[in-house]
Amino acid sequence: MRLISIYKLWLILVCTLIETAVADDVIQELLVVRPDGSWPPHEMYVNGELTGFHIELVQKVASTIPLKLKFESLPWKRAIEMLKKGDADAITYMGKTSEREEFGYFYDENVISKATVGFFIEKKHLNNIQFSGELSSLIPYSIGTVLGFSYQEEFDHMTSLNKINIAENEENLLKMLLAGRMQMAIGHVGDIGYHAKRMGVANQVIFLKPYLTEGREHYIVFAKAKGHNQLAKTFSEAMKAFKSTPEYLALQQKYGLDN
Repeated sequence: MRLISIYKLWLILVCTLIETAVADDVIQELLVVRPDGSWPPHEMYVNGELTGFHIELVQKVASTIPLKLKFESLPWKRAIEMLKKGDADAITYMGKTSEREEFGYFYDENVISKATVGFFIEKKHLNNIQFSGELSSLIPYSIGTVLGFSYQEEFDHMTSLNKINIAENEENLLKMLLAGRMQMAIGHVGDIGYHAKRMGVANQVIFLKPYLTEGREHYIVFAKAKGHNQLAKTFSEAMKAFKSTPEYLALQQKYGLDN
């Protein structure tokens, strides 16, 4: 009897392990690429762990489908190339442009955040640099940008501007500006403000008004090269449903985005 009981327990354990393995195989795992570094409060490293509003949001939505997500942090241009080639399933923090719509699926419900973008300078140069609101007024100045970033289509395509496109991220861009590598730079107001405060230089930089864009939408975008149209639709439907829940509001409140 004892041998029979042990055998039954062993059989139950084996069946449980098989069921778990099968279940894991059924749940699809996606490779999601993202811009390297910290972009608080949306995507950032805390004690070596990737977290932030975007990260938690897409993970929670994925779990309702269900999907598994594996995140890889890369220089932005490399991340974009991976999406183009189908080496990644999706990308976070991407603004929509006509060029990017050629290789990525943008669905309205897959907007994960909105941001204000503007030009910033060292305060000591405030009397020497003028911005009328017209991009042509910036022709006399050198403007630092992040490699591969899109800020606004008119600005992106304006070849008469002297753009210095060498920074790997916005923290690096801010350091370059303060080192005198360019006369001004363009960036996300919230992120630049965070980095300036953390670096103890918040009193040295200022954003020029008017801002270039307000409410610029960032998406999670799925790869056309992977044939992910249906997956993008499914994710957008799950995202729409999640945004109507108290859990979504709590997530916004957690990261101070409920204003």
